[in-house]
Amino acid sequence: MKAEEKQNLSADNNQSFTVAKKHTHEEFLRGIKAAEKGPFFTVQESMHMFEKWIKEREKK
Repeated sequence: MKAEEKQNLSADNNQSFTVAKKHTHEEFLRGIKAAEKGPFFTVQESMHMFEKWIKEREKK
């Protein structure tokens, strides 16, 4: 994931949906539409990124 994408994700964090928070139907739909604009990855791409993250984390 590019630094710009990470920055965009963190900027949108204030709009994240949680189980403990109740939302109106309109808020829920806005959250779905916002999520649809995000990056989408195949299962293989996700597994590769996860394995890369694990290896980088182990180095620290």
